[in-house]
Amino acid sequence: MQIDLIKSKKFPRLFLAHADEVYRPLPEVQLMLPDRTIVQVYDLSLAGMAISASGLIGKLKIDQFFEAKIKIFNSADWSTVKVRVVRTTAQMIGLVFDTMVSEGRLKLDQPVKDQLVVNYIRNLDPKSLQQALQSDVWFHGPFDTNVFIWKKATGPGVQKMIVEYDNLIWIYTEGKIQLQKSLSATDEAKGYAAPLVETFGQKVSMGVSWMDRLVKTLDQASDNQGYLKEALQVLKLQRSQ
Repeated sequence: MQIDLIKSKKFPRLFLAHADEVYRPLPEVQLMLPDRTIVQVYDLSLAGMAISASGLIGKLKIDQFFEAKIKIFNSADWSTVKVRVVRTTAQMIGLVFDTMVSEGRLKLDQPVKDQLVVNYIRNLDPKSLQQALQSDVWFHGPFDTNVFIWKKATGPGVQKMIVEYDNLIWIYTEGKIQLQKSLSATDEAKGYAAPLVETFGQKVSMGVSWMDRLVKTLDQASDNQGYLKEALQVLKLQRSQ
């Protein structure tokens, strides 16, 4: 069921992921405002987007509703989305999509979403998150893609891992697997990691292609320190069982 984020008090989780100074532009994503100003996009999910506040302080105000155009990977066409301003800081402005009407939503094919993850997933400091998610390693990317890794206390290897990708949370704990539903929006007071640490009780299936798409996506991502290779070893082993 779609959440009406235009009216709801729930926030796209991407606004809560980290401090403002950690945001970096996604150069291959452009947003055009009604006055044809093109602004940088910092983070993106199907619930909303974080854009640069540069030059927009005072121009965009909380609860302002408007149509915008978005273009990804130098597409020949701009897509129309309907958004509402729900957050403003000195660095970032947070917009939510009108998900209740088809013409207001962000509509992207899975390969486009996956390529954005490949291009922009990066290693961040997990200390800004809830204590339950202060892992040894954290990678975050567009569409609330996350990889958390806890290393074994003695010797090489992974003790625990949480992977969030394409509406599913995959939890590995010393060989045991759990699946949970991923949420792109939450109550602000619960913080970014709420869906990662709460148990919702519903039966979840990863489907026939989820693991293959995840492995393919992470396999293409850049990681100079080899952390994602460790994650991939665990994922490929579990896939083969």
